[in-house]
Amino acid sequence: MKVVHLNTNATGGAAAACFRLHRALLKAGVDSRVLTLRGPANDDPRIQSIEATMGLRFRLPDFLNRLRNRLPLLGKPYHFFSSPYSFFHPENHPWVQEADIVNLHWVAKFIDYRSFFQPDGRYVWTLHDYQPFSGGFHYPGGMDSLAYAGLIAHNESIKSKALQGMKLQPVAPSAWLADIAARSAVFQPFGCRHIPNCLDTALFAPADRRALRRALGWPEDRKVLLFLAENLNETRKGFHLLTEALRSMSLDRVLLVAVGRSPEGLEGIPFIHVPFTSKEAELARVYAAADLYVTPSLEDNLPNTVLESLACGTPVTAFQTGGIPEMVQHGVNGWICDAADASALRNGLEHMLFKADLASMSAAAVETLRSHFSEQAVAAQYISLYQKALA
Repeated sequence: MKVVHLNTNATGGAAAACFRLHRALLKAGVDSRVLTLRGPANDDPRIQSIEATMGLRFRLPDFLNRLRNRLPLLGKPYHFFSSPYSFFHPENHPWVQEADIVNLHWVAKFIDYRSFFQPDGRYVWTLHDYQPFSGGFHYPGGMDSLAYAGLIAHNESIKSKALQGMKLQPVAPSAWLADIAARSAVFQPFGCRHIPNCLDTALFAPADRRALRRALGWPEDRKVLLFLAENLNETRKGFHLLTEALRSMSLDRVLLVAVGRSPEGLEGIPFIHVPFTSKEAELARVYAAADLYVTPSLEDNLPNTVLESLACGTPVTAFQTGGIPEMVQHGVNGWICDAADASALRNGLEHMLFKADLASMSAAAVETLRSHFSEQAVAAQYISLYQKALA
């Protein structure tokens, strides 16, 4: 069975989930490959980037591609929004043409809906946000729906027409997103399966916390609260609510470790800033060295950071957002706040840092990952899905 995965970028949360599934399938004996639009050259013959292959010739079509996707948004209030167009045609790539299954991931600006899908193709689409089935928005929060109404209807029509009669199986990593996708106008004819993201539990695993803190230069006499986001100031990640919650707490015994780019608004809060890294071994050390991970996301699907933290035995405090409650079991391996605001977050953090049995929660966190999100468990579900699509 030949499977090719498509993802626009070689970095980011969706890319991480894509590559993890790819590696899990390889371990299960599947002929799996990954094709990205952007990314550096790779020594792995099973991973290829259009940008690296084209070299300098990539710049002009990439510029025109970005411009084509941006033009429909002129005059509209800013929102993270992607049109269903692309100047690139991965459907002509040999890997795509030879594949038994094409597994799409986050492919905004990579595929053109009007030309990509072929009647004889078999497609699985792993969803990482709303964009594949929406009129263009990735998450709806804060959107001026009236200003975008006409464009959304137009794009939904393009997508529905392109997918009509195609052999497509959407898959969502969270039951939350699967339900939304199955009820959407674009994906309603196909339904949506729920299969979670996976993680290498040999790489992301508990370690000696004291030894790690000495190696990282962190104090051993404080409760370490960890927050991680590629962009710490992205509103939907809720970092502003975390800083507000921390300012209302006693922080004598607490240290915040903020992993990401350029944290702002931390005056008066004891913290260590760690520059963002996508190196998994380094991330695993950071997770395992912390007492508690916090993710006050206001919009999210099935965040990799929560999986990574739980796998390293670090409990999680979070809002009841998206698929997070499908990973974090309240009072068992973490704490789900009863409201998405700074007050509820403060209460959750104070309980977890000063009252909860973090040792037992740590053990439960590891068990959760190994039983439901391991490479073996998730790869088996995808292989079954692929076989059904080919039957």
